[in-house]
Amino acid sequence: MCNYLSKKKKTSVKIKGKKTGKTMVKAVSIWGWQDDPTLSEGSYGYAMNGPYCGLFTELYAVKDSFKNVYAVLK
Repeated sequence: MCNYLSKKKKTSVKIKGKKTGKTMVKAVSIWGWQDDPTLSEGSYGYAMNGPYCGLFTELYAVKDSFKNVYAVLK
């Protein structure tokens, strides 16, 4: 996991305005970072999102949902 977080930090991208070069987005909040198939059906997380709502799998593999969010923000 540390290796993953290190790579994530190195590859982080700033969102820039095309004409001005100024940052257009100050913050992004992601609800459902990764899948958690161990959630019990009675838990809050399962009720709100389900166990497979994340942008990454439980093993941190990129999902199509991540690619979609990235395409919108780039």
